[in-house]
Amino acid sequence: MVKHADAKSASIIVERKDNSIEAVIRDNGKGFEFSETLKESSSLGMKTLLERAKIIRSTLKIKSKYNQGTTVELVIPV
Repeated sequence: MVKHADAKSASIIVERKDNSIEAVIRDNGKGFEFSETLKESSSLGMKTLLERAKIIRSTLKIKSKYNQGTTVELVIPV
């Protein structure tokens, strides 16, 4: 977020639910097209995040739109 988003603000919410821990991170940065970035990027950043979520049997969702910011949702089963 600091390196790429040019965001002016961000929020982080971490909650314990019945069977999971849920973390939601939002920013108001410049956003990007996630599927294009994942396909075309030579960087391993996004791919590494998704693989790390898989390793801990978690769900990672990344939603982003140009000029509308990005939301990252991580659900970790407990």
